[in-house]
Amino acid sequence: MRILTRYILREITYHALIGAGVFTFVLFTQSLARILELVVRNSAPLPSVAELFFYTVPGALTYTIPMGVLIGILIGLSRLAADSEITAMRASGIGIWSFLRIVDDVFRDLRQTREDRLTNNLHALR
Repeated sequence: MRILTRYILREITYHALIGAGVFTFVLFTQSLARILELVVRNSAPLPSVAELFFYTVPGALTYTIPMGVLIGILIGLSRLAADSEITAMRASGIGIWSFLRIVDDVFRDLRQTREDRLTNNLHALR
């Protein structure tokens, strides 16, 4: 993997993880009210609350990971553009298509993961 590829992916990944974390927290706040109600009113034990939390998070990740990757790409590329790094890359001979190929690889991996998950869910329903 080239140094430039790692640099672009690091920019995208850092912002994508933060975005996915924020979106997961926002979507989880709906379930948080019900979980806190169990803790306060029914004095639910901590292992049961943790189990309920870990059962709720994967459903939210189905939505938040793609949103986080989108935010990561938007913020990462806009930061590169604001610092004129994209202009420097193009001036050094790197075409826009090779630059976009790196970003497309991220989308392709994400799309493949989502298709695999949907296929597994369809097989589970049969």
